[in-house]
Amino acid sequence: MFLAHFFRFTSPATLAGFRSSASVSRESRTRAPCCGAELWQAPPIRFKACRSEAVSSHFEFRRFVDQCPLPILADPMMKISLLFLIAAGTSAAPSKMDDLIIELDKELTHKPLIKTTVKLEDMTLQAGQSAVLHCEILAIPSAVIYWEKNGQLVQGDHELNIFEKLMNSGNPLVDNGIVSSNYHIPCATAKDAGVYKCIGYNGHKRIETTAAVEIEGTDAACPSTDKTAPMITLQTESRFEMSGNAATLICRANKEATWSWTFDGEEIDFHAGRHEILPTGDLLIRNISWPDMGDYFCTAKNKYGVAEGETFLYPTKKTA
Repeated sequence: MFLAHFFRFTSPATLAGFRSSASVSRESRTRAPCCGAELWQAPPIRFKACRSEAVSSHFEFRRFVDQCPLPILADPMMKISLLFLIAAGTSAAPSKMDDLIIELDKELTHKPLIKTTVKLEDMTLQAGQSAVLHCEILAIPSAVIYWEKNGQLVQGDHELNIFEKLMNSGNPLVDNGIVSSNYHIPCATAKDAGVYKCIGYNGHKRIETTAAVEIEGTDAACPSTDKTAPMITLQTESRFEMSGNAATLICRANKEATWSWTFDGEEIDFHAGRHEILPTGDLLIRNISWPDMGDYFCTAKNKYGVAEGETFLYPTKKTA
């Protein structure tokens, strides 16, 4: 899977330059603990030998990024190494990842910003009642949303779409959009009471909106949520990106599901190669153009039912 993504996203000229980098010293490169110097000095095909170590040692990867100076994070080899590690299933959110995001976002056509457009509101629920907490965030570059309850992560994560950023690296970026998120309380009990935070993150800034949830009455016997249809928890409301770039439309659910997408009411032709449904449910579109403008619908399905989301893509005029 990694090699398929590697060669799909990487030009021959860039591949030729991966074996060395004039801007980063050999001494700096060999500081990497994950696969040691091989991670930097070996041809890309050798990354396969590093797979088991990369996946099994999240601590080593965090230590590797924390030890690397910013020049390494800007190095093309570092970028493709991160792509490999993400494809291999290794998550990473040390402070130096923020530096990498900022490096990849250097070509933004507008200054980074993030603000809440729909805030949470305090609510009081009766025991057994269902409710949905909803928030929306506008951001440049695009944001993800995660949720905390009483300071503990309860939904989502702050992992940004590095795949798209790498694909668009070096191009002018619009990367402007609104994302929305729902936190579902299917059957309120005393344990659902607390302070909830909807937190938006775009690699540059974080923003949050907070609500207190109170539960009144005696807990009722709540049905199991195991045998239920998925529910959409995070989706792109609108996305603006420059023509010629890749754009990702987010659509995620609270449980495992089979995903499908339509565009303006028609099934998308995935055989053409420009469209791809990512494991999260998101839709990746390569080389967007004006005909791609319109409404996209995602569907998450399991044997108990379906959930649907809707988003809008606007390709902007390409600039030099």
